[in-house]
Amino acid sequence: MSPRLPDAELKRLEERLTKVFRRTPDSVALSTLDEGRFIDVSEGFERMTGYRREEVIGRTSRELGLWIGPTNRADIMRRLRRRGRVEGGEIGFRTRAGEVRDLLYSVETLVLDGRRCTLWVSRDITERKRMEESLRRLSRRLLRLQDEERRRLAGELLEGPAQGLALLAMNLYRLKRTVVARHPPAARLLRDASALTDQCLDQIRAMTNVLHPPLLDEIGLASAIRWYARDFTERSGIRLKVDIAPDLEPLPPALSTALFRILQECLSNVESHSGSPTAAVRLTIAPRTVTLGVRDRGRGLPAAIGADGTGILGMRERAALLGGRLTITSSDRGTEVTAVLPLRDARSSRRGPWRRKRPGAPRRASRAG
Repeated sequence: MSPRLPDAELKRLEERLTKVFRRTPDSVALSTLDEGRFIDVSEGFERMTGYRREEVIGRTSRELGLWIGPTNRADIMRRLRRRGRVEGGEIGFRTRAGEVRDLLYSVETLVLDGRRCTLWVSRDITERKRMEESLRRLSRRLLRLQDEERRRLAGELLEGPAQGLALLAMNLYRLKRTVVARHPPAARLLRDASALTDQCLDQIRAMTNVLHPPLLDEIGLASAIRWYARDFTERSGIRLKVDIAPDLEPLPPALSTALFRILQECLSNVESHSGSPTAAVRLTIAPRTVTLGVRDRGRGLPAAIGADGTGILGMRERAALLGGRLTITSSDRGTEVTAVLPLRDARSSRRGPWRRKRPGAPRRASRAG
């Protein structure tokens, strides 16, 4: 049996604990479980809500009007009674001045002097959430400007240097035909010049296709993916298996662009880091989502890249900006990237009404490419 502390020492310990409770920088509140009447609150609670301690003790959060929505506390209490603890919840609350703020909270049950109580630890995250929303808006704008600039550069390359080189190639071909028999040394120079012109033209076309493939605007995402897969295989030697839902209807431009950019980054990582001789691309559609999956059988992502490399962060941001999510599974047996984007959040980026041809279960993909 443990020895009992002297009363004086117990009193000093209680005073120290009370001081810690009161002066903790976070908001801490102790209340009864059944009625939710405040027993004590910290100075952080006072700063966060604007209520003084003497105004709060003995009253409930409902009487003070702290909760946004009458069912909030009831929902939390149901979860708390089931689990005994609720962590990492977010909820809105109203200050004494009437300002609505965002709260990150954790709450657990305890027994105090024979009474069942709740201990709330919370933090005002309003400014953090505002900053995150500002960053999301900035990221959305930067990605949009980046895509517009890529589209502009691709168009200028095709309309300017590419057309000029194509005319130059035609003129070199005509000139070569007239001098091949009369001036063999000149004919060799013309052949070399013609080959170099064709090579430059191919490089420009490849650059424009990476910047913004014309097929993406002209005939849609599915054809752009099939074409890009063939070009990727010819360039890298990595064989691609492409499965695309056979009745994939035209998608909103923002959604098509995001999926294509994610695919480009995935295949770039496959080529640069995986060492895999093959990869698989799968695009499926469900009533409310479209899913892009890219899988390889390589050695996995290197530690220097990890799950937060620059390209991967860009893919995550593209998915998040459209309300979707991106998951990555990597091991020494390969890497799989899956992007799931909602159709409903992308409709606003398309002019005019946008409807699916028919609802139903996810359709089975057909093999192409």
